[in-house]
Amino acid sequence: MDNAFFEYLSLKNKTVGAIINRTEYNNTHFIIYTEGKICDSSQGGIFEYFPNNIMYAILDNAGNLLVFNNIDDYHSYISLKNLNIANLHINIKDLFKIKQANKLARDSGCL
Repeated sequence: MDNAFFEYLSLKNKTVGAIINRTEYNNTHFIIYTEGKICDSSQGGIFEYFPNNIMYAILDNAGNLLVFNNIDDYHSYISLKNLNIANLHINIKDLFKIKQANKLARDSGCL
């Protein structure tokens, strides 16, 4: 989590979360956390970005998205609940721009 930040993503009037993790080799991993289903599309990830909210997110054992605004609360919760964090890693080279993402989302019925 050291090199990660949290973004809100809006799909079908649901809020899901994703962490964009930039590794030491400058590869980008998209780690999606969601409660419920997100739109699956052959175009890949279709998201609207709101990059100014810095938070820490986990998907708990029941599949619920939880976010914390500081790292201490995040670690305390994980330790208290003894959680095994589940996540989905998608390797991407370039992030969609907002305009492209919204157009693809509308065309595919995701928004």
